[in-house]
Amino acid sequence: MSFQDELEKRIRGRDLERLGRAVHPRVLARLSILDCPWHETPREAEKSTILNRRKEAQLEWVKGQMYVRLTKLERTCINLHYFQDLSLRDAAILLNMNR
Repeated sequence: MSFQDELEKRIRGRDLERLGRAVHPRVLARLSILDCPWHETPREAEKSTILNRRKEAQLEWVKGQMYVRLTKLERTCINLHYFQDLSLRDAAILLNMNR
């Protein structure tokens, strides 16, 4: 299995863990639209959008600084651990490193 295949396999497995708990459709059907856990008022949605844009800008700045200041290996380790949500041990295994 290639490095990319192994990485994609691990990422897909972690994405499935994030889905949360299953809820029976009848439970969801009984909720009004305002009671739904994903409901946002227009004001909440606008605030969320502004916050998300700010976070995206900050993240782009951090990635730019990583590119300028770190080696390729350092960037790869940080990317695997923080952006791909792999443990340090799993990242080391994928990169064939001891630690």
